[in-house]
Amino acid sequence: MKRLLLLAMLLMYSAQADGQVSTLLLESFDSVTAPDIPPGVSENDVTWKTSSSSASPGSGANNLVHTGSTPGLAILGPIDLSAQTEATLSYWARRTASYPADSLVVRFSNDGGITFPHVFSSGGLPTTASTYEQVSINLDSSILGFPNVYLQFEGRGGSSSGSNMRIDDVQVTTPLDLGSIEAKLGFQDSMRSWDLASNNHSEKVDLSWPGPDSIQGFQFDLNFDTSLIRLDSVHTPGLFTDASWHVSSAPNRVIALQLETSVLPPGVYPEMLSLHFSWIGEDLSADSLLTLGLHQPIVSSSSPSGSGLSMPGGIRTLSLHAIASLASISTSTPSVDFGLVVVGDSALISLDLNNASGSTDLIIQGANATHSTISAGALPSAIPPQNSGQQDFTFIPSYSSYGLIEGNLTVFHNATGDSLDVPFTAVGIGGRGDTDVDGSLDVADVILGLDAALGLTNPLSAEFPRFDLYPFPSGDGLVDVRDLTVQIQAILHATWPDGIPLPTPPNPSSAGKSAIASLSLQGSPPRLLLNTKEDLRGYQIRIETRIETLIETLPGALPLNASKTGQRTSSYFDQETGVFSLLSVFEPGNELQLGSHELALIDPHSVVTIAGLAVTDAGEKIELDWSVSTDSERTPLPAELSVAIYPNPYSLSTSSNLNVVPSVTRELSRITVYDMLGRKVFARSFSRNSRIVLLRNEMPDTPGLYVLRWQSGTDVRDIPLMLIR
Repeated sequence: MKRLLLLAMLLMYSAQADGQVSTLLLESFDSVTAPDIPPGVSENDVTWKTSSSSASPGSGANNLVHTGSTPGLAILGPIDLSAQTEATLSYWARRTASYPADSLVVRFSNDGGITFPHVFSSGGLPTTASTYEQVSINLDSSILGFPNVYLQFEGRGGSSSGSNMRIDDVQVTTPLDLGSIEAKLGFQDSMRSWDLASNNHSEKVDLSWPGPDSIQGFQFDLNFDTSLIRLDSVHTPGLFTDASWHVSSAPNRVIALQLETSVLPPGVYPEMLSLHFSWIGEDLSADSLLTLGLHQPIVSSSSPSGSGLSMPGGIRTLSLHAIASLASISTSTPSVDFGLVVVGDSALISLDLNNASGSTDLIIQGANATHSTISAGALPSAIPPQNSGQQDFTFIPSYSSYGLIEGNLTVFHNATGDSLDVPFTAVGIGGRGDTDVDGSLDVADVILGLDAALGLTNPLSAEFPRFDLYPFPSGDGLVDVRDLTVQIQAILHATWPDGIPLPTPPNPSSAGKSAIASLSLQGSPPRLLLNTKEDLRGYQIRIETRIETLIETLPGALPLNASKTGQRTSSYFDQETGVFSLLSVFEPGNELQLGSHELALIDPHSVVTIAGLAVTDAGEKIELDWSVSTDSERTPLPAELSVAIYPNPYSLSTSSNLNVVPSVTRELSRITVYDMLGRKVFARSFSRNSRIVLLRNEMPDTPGLYVLRWQSGTDVRDIPLMLIR
């Protein structure tokens, strides 16, 4: 077989010596791994693929195969025939016996591949089955002279699923005018790009020689940065096979030598050699420009004297744009919220990490958070380009570290930039001292602690560490006045006995809580007034001031630094921060009644800002509000204000509603219903309305006398309500 192939090559080159040709299209199908289709095939369907199971006498290796009985198209191009008056299509073909010889139609398009009206063969297969034949077709004026020509192979199919035909070494050639050839040896391009997502790269070397002598061999040296790239191999694509030409390469020298009789005749060889390089340097952090130089070209003629041929032209310097192989990183989660987590529990979130635009694997090198309550999970595996992965983070609040916690989740990676930072928010609730489990430490927690110390409530074993603060921090298994002392002192000083700051309160509570109480300065000199719409078990005030002695107790006002029946008050002035803190609690049965209360006379030169107010009501539910009113005047309530309710008596056996109608419309009002023992049986706030409707299912089920309390601001009206059957 080798002898037959060599003989065919000798005959081919002998014919070319008489009349050289220029190759306008050459597709050997060997540039891909079977069954992939090479890029030279611009369009095909699934009935076509490449195969190496039956090599052709041409370049061998892969060939294009159409299999089965279903028709299919394969299109090659474009081909520039704009300057040609003569051209020939040739290819090697083979078929099975079940694939008829007339089942390959060869068509051409001269409109850029839109239509294929020009049929050049309706039987483009060998007459004999199971053997390769070379088919040659002369092209005519229907496509000659056109710049954007496409070739279409239409396989009509055979008689069975195993029927197939093969095509290899498709060429379109035209006679070569040797007088128009300029001698040159050099790179095919002066500027090329190498995307380092692929570790391999190839460059073509052109050779053009007008003759009259033929070429026996040639060599040249290459100059490049050997610390970055390496010349791995050199190939002779197309018609030049290793059986005929010996090609060798050293680190930077290439030699191509014809060892047999088939010398290289004059002609144009646009892809005489293919130089294959690999990247051996470190990964680039940014694109870089490299240079490949071709030096000292030597060409020898096929003569006994081995005389050299002059090759003055060609592109000898190639600028190679090395595109850095980089990963990308992005996340579809701009921020993370772990939500509310009770101490003892945990919350896990998975942060999406996307390598959407990267050209290499995204490697997660580490992850952490800016707070000790957040821990990172195991690092994900390498994330390929156009893929995504996840990095887990877990929030575990502790008894000493809870409340509002904010910061960044940080992911370290090999993409551009050192890290990816994603803001997070988390709220731990139920830590030490947080008896009401809201994530903050304030007067409401003291009230619950007081009730537990008095024996009015019995905390569950799981809740007990929130109450038991003495001896700090481990506790002694009891809840008494010493635990309350630790709690109160921590609130006033804004720090625990070990110096750890108090937890940051969660984000402001819902707007509905702002109706409970407000603090204001009124008059000149200003008086500090507390306006409450509920009976209070306690209040907490913060005032930013310049000096400590800013408050003078008013005659008849609520004492701030003393005690009265059922009231306990503590205060502290922080010299460093200039914050005056006051906390006052009331025992059960001695609540601060709803209304307006003058607390003290304020030194007008000392107060900078009323920083906050927190209150807790006398009911089962504790509500807090840190909003502050600084209005200089309050709108007086009309003396003629009245509230009517009907029907009264109200029959529980009917389905009618109860109507509450004030004489003046208010922005906000509240209805509370008490039984004769003073127990609250119904309470709800209402937005702006001139008439309030209570539904039948909101009424108590037991007949009897009740008190309906209507409240708006500091105005209160109590109306007896009789419920009957």
